[in-house]
Amino acid sequence: MTQAGLHVIFDSNHHGQPRSVAEVDVVAVHGLNFKNNPNHARQTWMMGDKLWLKDFFPGSLPQATRVMLFAYNSSPSLDATAIRLDDHAKNLLQWLHLERQDALQRPLVFICHSLGGLVVKEALVEATLDVSYKSIVEATRLLVFFATPHQGGNYASVGDVAAKIVSAGLLKPSNDLLDALKQHSNEATRRFEQSRHLYERCLVVSFFEGMPYGKMGIIVDKKSATLNLPGTREKQVAMHADHSAICKFESADSLAGRLILGTIATEIKRALEMDRNTDRSPFRVPFSLQGVPASDNFIDRPSDTAELERCILPRRSHTQQIQLRKIFVLYGLGGVGKTQLAIHFARRHQATFSSVFWLDGRSEDRLKRSIAGCIDRIPEGQIPTASRKQAEAHSEDDLNAAVTNVMEWLARSDNGDWLLIFDNVDHDHEQGGATGAYDLRQYLPGDHGSVLVTTRLSRLAQLGESRQLAKADPVLGRAILEKWYGGELGSDCDQLLELLDGLPLALAQSASYLREKGIGVAIYMQIYQQQWDELMGSHGASHRPLLDYQQGSIATTWTVSFREIESRSTNAANLLRLWAFLDNKQLWHGLLAPAAEPADQWPEWLRDLACNTVRFFEAIGLLLRYSMIETREGSEGSYSMHPVVHRWASYLEGNQQKNESARLALMIIGFSVPVKETREYWVLQQKLLPHAERCVGWVREAAEGTWDSGDESAIASLHMLGILYSDQGKFKEAEEMYEWALEGHEKVLGRDHTSTLAAVGNLGNLYRDQGKFKEAEEMYERALEDYEKVLGRDHTSTLNTVNNLGILYKDQGKFKEAEEMYERALEGKEKVLGRDHTSTLATVGNLGILYKDQGKFKEAEEMYERALEGYEKALGRDHTSTLNSIHCLGNLYEDQDKLKEAEEMYERALEGYEKALGRDHTSTLNTVNHLGTLYSKQGKSKEAEEIYGRVLEGYEKVLGRDHTSTLNTVNNLGILYKDQGKFKEAEEMYERALEGYEKAFGRDHTSTLDTVNNLGSLYKDQGKFKEAEEMYERALHGFQTALGPGHPKSFIVMRNIESLRLIQGMATPHSLLSTEGILTGSANMSMDPTEEAEPGRQKGLGRLAARIRRMIKSRRADGQNDST
Repeated sequence: MTQAGLHVIFDSNHHGQPRSVAEVDVVAVHGLNFKNNPNHARQTWMMGDKLWLKDFFPGSLPQATRVMLFAYNSSPSLDATAIRLDDHAKNLLQWLHLERQDALQRPLVFICHSLGGLVVKEALVEATLDVSYKSIVEATRLLVFFATPHQGGNYASVGDVAAKIVSAGLLKPSNDLLDALKQHSNEATRRFEQSRHLYERCLVVSFFEGMPYGKMGIIVDKKSATLNLPGTREKQVAMHADHSAICKFESADSLAGRLILGTIATEIKRALEMDRNTDRSPFRVPFSLQGVPASDNFIDRPSDTAELERCILPRRSHTQQIQLRKIFVLYGLGGVGKTQLAIHFARRHQATFSSVFWLDGRSEDRLKRSIAGCIDRIPEGQIPTASRKQAEAHSEDDLNAAVTNVMEWLARSDNGDWLLIFDNVDHDHEQGGATGAYDLRQYLPGDHGSVLVTTRLSRLAQLGESRQLAKADPVLGRAILEKWYGGELGSDCDQLLELLDGLPLALAQSASYLREKGIGVAIYMQIYQQQWDELMGSHGASHRPLLDYQQGSIATTWTVSFREIESRSTNAANLLRLWAFLDNKQLWHGLLAPAAEPADQWPEWLRDLACNTVRFFEAIGLLLRYSMIETREGSEGSYSMHPVVHRWASYLEGNQQKNESARLALMIIGFSVPVKETREYWVLQQKLLPHAERCVGWVREAAEGTWDSGDESAIASLHMLGILYSDQGKFKEAEEMYEWALEGHEKVLGRDHTSTLAAVGNLGNLYRDQGKFKEAEEMYERALEDYEKVLGRDHTSTLNTVNNLGILYKDQGKFKEAEEMYERALEGKEKVLGRDHTSTLATVGNLGILYKDQGKFKEAEEMYERALEGYEKALGRDHTSTLNSIHCLGNLYEDQDKLKEAEEMYERALEGYEKALGRDHTSTLNTVNHLGTLYSKQGKSKEAEEIYGRVLEGYEKVLGRDHTSTLNTVNNLGILYKDQGKFKEAEEMYERALEGYEKAFGRDHTSTLDTVNNLGSLYKDQGKFKEAEEMYERALHGFQTALGPGHPKSFIVMRNIESLRLIQGMATPHSLLSTEGILTGSANMSMDPTEEAEPGRQKGLGRLAARIRRMIKSRRADGQNDST
């Protein structure tokens, strides 16, 4: 049982390690005792056997502490007349008076639960009326309330809320009890409100409940549980607990424990730093922010504020009254919120400093005048009388004299608790600087006090401790937007938040526009995208300036910085202009590499930056100094630009400059595209993709206005972007680029120019890859005809086109025509280039692939070995062309079921690819994919699955989930799962592959149809005959349309349909054998007519039939060589 009175449960002078005299007294006051529990005073703060006020709380504080419990008769089950708050309050005061006789000045903290908070508030009111208790009021630093009903909630009075608390604990409380409680609670609250001016320096923490108390729901809602004190005096904290459990937790490491202990410890620290004796300081200056652009819509940034507090708040010391000067530099992009954070800090800690002076740092003249303006606030007699007149004078000498007098006053050794805030020190004085620039160090008085500098200049971070103020995170960004808007915006603003990317000034400007114009977010975003300069630029600011921001708009503030950058370095200014037309997220020096090559199309400044690394980093340093760009975390030598700055920079100049910058950006990206033979080519290609998309956007925009379609360098760049998109499997975008390039080449150079024909050839390659064989043939034939006319039948460009026609015919199953093309190309190249030229050998390799597909394995092997020998002689054993030939030999052996020899070839090729190109190169992954197919044939299902997993992961990483090479591997995994009887997994793979092929190629591409056929076979094995027939019929119709009714793939599907009908009793074995005979050239086969034709399962089938079935089932690259 805990008797009524004040009980010391912890004293650092007795229980501490080491023992020390308490620096703080903490008093805990419980609420109503519903169950008439004799230990209620303790158990209010207990969960299990732990009393956190004793077991956890002292250890969470850096200060030596004494903790006391105030116990009083709070049981409502006795007699209502016993529940008088003023009686309990007076009792509390008397106990404190007795216990604190020897420590009247010791800081005092109250921790209260529920109605215990009303007891404490009543006690503080009583203490103001009784001089003997005055020390208690003066010592009170912090009030911590847990679910205390400070004010009525939901249209109820405080007394009504208090009565609800009683009702939650008692089923049938007496009316007398409720009436008395209402009366005393309301009266105490009124008295506290009347006297709240006495507690302006007392901090408050209000914890409010977030969970319902059974059927009673929330007992004390947020409105009732918070005081809503002005400024930063009150912390409001939501707890995931009900009314009873809100002040309990099981351990210091629990979430509730960390929140409660951490919050109280932080606020005690802050409260103690509020010097109670500053009013007595002779240097005390009334706080004022007159003329400062303070916003009432500021949203706190706790981590940034905490860093400021850590670095520049005065620290009391027993050995040193005046401490060394503390300087903190808050730097960052204009509009990121530096000034408003500084204002918030000054307001929050005004009582901690003897004086706070806000200084305008935009120019030296403004700074001097704001320093001189401080004189009127300095106490009489502490500064020469003449200074007050000098401050009002207009001469430079008088102004300088006034500044000197203020500096000397601040430098006094006994005046050390001041705070100077230099706002907007944005002009760099280095190397002369701009007009109005100055050396801030000349205006730092003495060697003490606290200095806060806000600036865009990262270089000033050298002055002291510093922090780059980052953009707001998504949660804070939404809070800023909705605060300025004046209400919730819901999920509609998600895209807008992403667009503005946490820039407070842009968020404020956008929200103000939304509110004032009464429009929705969708309309605003449309205006933002199409009329940015009018909306956010200086023109828009003239119509709707932000009154809380000195420059009025984001465009105005950044333009000031840009002009200063331009005056210092045209290279830096031009670089910023160029980057405005690239993507904003990944910028690095290597991006300028094409301009290092001697060529007339590059301006001198760009060549200078590309060739001279030192000058490049000088330009970068200047842009970083003004916070126009920032380094990318975890990526050395790479930079980014905030998206709003990025958009602003594109509006810096007129159309002529804009077109020039857009043209240079296009050329830089176009000429940076690496060929596929480059090691890790995909890494650079993927880094270039966002920049390419940005450039294409500018070309589209310019094409509607001032785009010069006759610029040869730009046209060539578009051609290269076509190659980039094609390599990355973005066929639609690639086609658009090739068509633009073709149109441009035809306009500038003519239909028959070789550059024009190169674009025609690449379009042919693209159409062939997409299965658009008719369109591909038209392109190849046009190119061939014009090459023959312009360059002759035996020119290498002509012969390369002949070679590509051979590939097309092979893909269409026109083997005779393909052979004629290859033989013509080979004969011509041998004559012009020689037998051992690499271009000749490429055609030799293609002939080998054709012979293999025709089942002419001996001839194929001769071709492959000739190509291999030639490549080894010309390029070496480890060159990728040599490895391609080795890979093709592996294909050949695999088709002959020489699986051991095939594995040796694949492994040799794989080792070479990994060494030459890396583990994740597409050529490496293609060979790994073939190994997977080989393992599957060998019955090594586990190894095959592991191999396919590696290939799939690699392709997804290098090319993306939807690239056709990725989809080929997904298809092959489906085959493996089907063979393993994992029908569900197989179906998932086939459906993913099918969806991807349809998206990439369309419904009628042969790759799409291969997977349709595979799905049909899967459904057949599952007994889903109707679905299987639908798939087969779709595949047959597609193959016959795309390749013709006589193509082997069409016959394969016909055979599968006959097999399905035979199983259903709808066909005869003879009809199945007839179909097989058409395909193989022999109707006399000894095989089970119900067996499906699959790789490695044929008995007596012709080699051609096996090859074609394998082509349908598994998708893989055969290594044929395009000629360009």
